[in-house]
Amino acid sequence: MTTKAKGLLVAALIAGVTACSTGSAAQVQSPEPTQSVTPAAALHSGSLVIDGLTRTYHLFVPSTLEPGRSAPLMVILHPCPHTGAEVANGSHLDDFATAHRFVIVYPDGAVMPATGGNCWNAGICCTSANDISFISQMIDRLTAQLRLDKARVFVAGFSFGAAMAYRVGCELSDKVAAIASVSGALVFSGCRPTRPVSVLMMQGTKDTDFPYQGGGDYSIPPVASVARLWASLDGCGTSGVQSQSGIVATTEWHSCRAGASVRLELIAGAPHTWFGLEPNPIPGEPNASSEVWDFFNGISR
Repeated sequence: MTTKAKGLLVAALIAGVTACSTGSAAQVQSPEPTQSVTPAAALHSGSLVIDGLTRTYHLFVPSTLEPGRSAPLMVILHPCPHTGAEVANGSHLDDFATAHRFVIVYPDGAVMPATGGNCWNAGICCTSANDISFISQMIDRLTAQLRLDKARVFVAGFSFGAAMAYRVGCELSDKVAAIASVSGALVFSGCRPTRPVSVLMMQGTKDTDFPYQGGGDYSIPPVASVARLWASLDGCGTSGVQSQSGIVATTEWHSCRAGASVRLELIAGAPHTWFGLEPNPIPGEPNASSEVWDFFNGISR
């Protein structure tokens, strides 16, 4: 996958993706889990040791949370070869969390020995780290430490972060109410969630990294077939309802088990991006941050 070099830090979220190399994650020894504060980024940084590997995350708790009320938790999974901190500092999603009163956490993927960048074990790519255990234990820690609504834990990702979000939905359906894939791909086989998970997929028709019609470097399935797979897994039982609004073609499945829903949004002419954040979005392009939160808001396990 080619690097889309942009001079701005926000490229870590909207277009900065690089080919992922498979291989074992570097083993880093660490003392017991720690919690520290990084004032410059206004983030609380924490770590966990998973299978002998120190894993890190960056937490933002807005001051606007309502006292006495449990807040939703959104997990944001970064693209490769970047980090959660880069996404946090470049995307302004913390401002969005402040406005909508939810807690947001940015975990870091494991280091890829071949490149030194961070990425995820999303299935066929890109590390051998136990990311499912890491994300699961991170959620457990945060819900124990903070006043969070365990029924409203959501996961969203971009590019290979979105690929990891799919895997989280497959393997952590007991903890996650909904996932969102922005310019992502399903590269994990054997998806068997134990309960329904609501799923939002946003894909540009000019995405050359993860083509919406399938194929590409990773021989991915077409995004429409991934949507139908999730509709089947969620027991939606009926054909999707199609609609068109400007350049966005939407297919939605409702009446799914446990109140779940599945939505696919195809954005005509859009590239591989977190929609709405690049300096020159195409006319009529939706804002992915708003779309993701609007989809998540109101969903619970």
